[in-house]
Amino acid sequence: MIERAFEFSQPRGARSWYSLLKLIDTTSGKYTHDIPMPPSVPNSSGALFTWPDGTLQNRIGFWKGNVAYVVHTDSFTNDLSALGVSQAVTEYANAPSQTEVPPGAGRVVNDWLRNIGIAVGIVVVALAIVTTITIVLVTRRRRPATFLVGGPTMSPDGAYWWDGQRWRDASVEAPASAPRSPDGAHWWDGRTWRPLPAARPLG
Repeated sequence: MIERAFEFSQPRGARSWYSLLKLIDTTSGKYTHDIPMPPSVPNSSGALFTWPDGTLQNRIGFWKGNVAYVVHTDSFTNDLSALGVSQAVTEYANAPSQTEVPPGAGRVVNDWLRNIGIAVGIVVVALAIVTTITIVLVTRRRRPATFLVGGPTMSPDGAYWWDGQRWRDASVEAPASAPRSPDGAHWWDGRTWRPLPAARPLG
């Protein structure tokens, strides 16, 4: 069994360190499953890891006040989760709610954690911007060019189009300037494709 304690000048430092360790644990390739933690150890999490040589390793982390704690148990044959949880319960019960830290102590680590948070935020924002730009560009490439061409002025109900002097029935004739589909069977009214009306007989 291995036990570690990381002391910070403020509780937020302990919370950030605990969150970082939890993220590292859950994204590890050796991560197997979570270890349930009892209500008596709030702000805690546990994970079981299986290593290539068969070693079963338990990591239990929690924070209390300005200190983050980690309990490791390793075994080649047995899952020692219960032992690790029991030790975490004992540690939490006996840990002080706050420790006295000399002025300036832990400043380097706190600043480092803050910088990591800022860097992660910048990366997330950058990824969001790149994703948005990519979606816009792909959407524009897939959109047919004819969709960018304006159609005629249509009546509110879409039944008529304006030729500059009077309203014409869209079911009878289509504007000569309206875009046609590649097969010549439809015309674009600015919002949707319409079937091209059959040609009226002469005379």
